Amino acid sequence: MQEINNITPSVEEDGFNIGKFISTALAHWKLFIVCIVLCLASAGVKLYFSTPQYNVSAKILLSDKEKGSFSSQADMLADFGYRGANSSIENEMEVIKSFSVARGAVYSSGVYISYKKLGVKDIPIYKKESPVNVSATSDVLANMAAPINIYFLFEEGSPVKVRYDYIEENPEVYTEISAFPYSLETPAGTVLVEDMRPKMTVATESLQGEYLVTINKPETTARGYMSRISINPVSESSSVAVLSITTPVPAEGVDYLNALIESYNNVTNDDKHFVGRQTEEFINSRLDLLREELSEKEGHLAKYKRENQKNDVLCLYRTYHHVCSHAQRHERIKKNKT
Repeated sequence: MQEINNITPSVEEDGFNIGKFISTALAHWKLFIVCIVLCLASAGVKLYFSTPQYNVSAKILLSDKEKGSFSSQADMLADFGYRGANSSIENEMEVIKSFSVARGAVYSSGVYISYKKLGVKDIPIYKKESPVNVSATSDVLANMAAPINIYFLFEEGSPVKVRYDYIEENPEVYTEISAFPYSLETPAGTVLVEDMRPKMTVATESLQGEYLVTINKPETTARGYMSRISINPVSESSSVAVLSITTPVPAEGVDYLNALIESYNNVTNDDKHFVGRQTEEFINSRLDLLREELSEKEGHLAKYKRENQKNDVLCLYRTYHHVCSHAQRHERIKKNKT
């Protein structure tokens, strides 16, 4: 007896089965809702605690030393439609990004002192929004080996409580301020604290809380700003550039850019004054040399006149005698005619 088995091949479906996915999702819908809520909650917490960053920009007219001259090869080729890089503008862009210019801007703007309002979320604030103003002398900045963190606690009806920490080896120092201005003694030197609340228009209740004022070394702050500053020309042939910086405090960024432009102008003016002084010194030296030569020549001329004075008188006598003889001859001729 012969047995025949009919075997039908199984067909495996390749690809995405949307029906199966929907049924699985419906079976675990609670888990999907929990995951979505957790993702949204974590994103909200991150956004709340993250410090917003603002982009501040300004335009500056760079000093183009080659402008108006035809010495640059790029300027000559520009008449034929070729636009190359302006080396003078690139050099000026490097100058404005230099450490010396950044350090001058940091010193003049005072951005090496930062302010924060502490709480559940630490908020960087502008110095004019702080109830206290802290200033440090150049001696303190020179003696600093690390940043100085000063904490101020404002509570209604009580003196201002102050504590500061300098370096890890030194313990925190606590004190109270009952009258302003106040001189805070630190290992680096004396720091002056001023009360800004009488000058502020906001309600006193909104100023309650704890504030952190950090005094950083200006050189460290300058290097930090150098890494965050960017400068780009408006166009390849333009002397105007756009300065931009990212900062959590827009007003502080505006102060720094204004100080940076002023510091750059001071550097370029110093260069111009240096060239002017060198030119003036060269002209004055040449004039002094000419005065000496003229004085020497006048001395030789006066000496020559003194030595040849008799000859000069004899020459005048001969001229006078010649004129008199000519007049006498003319008089005799008139008499003979008559």
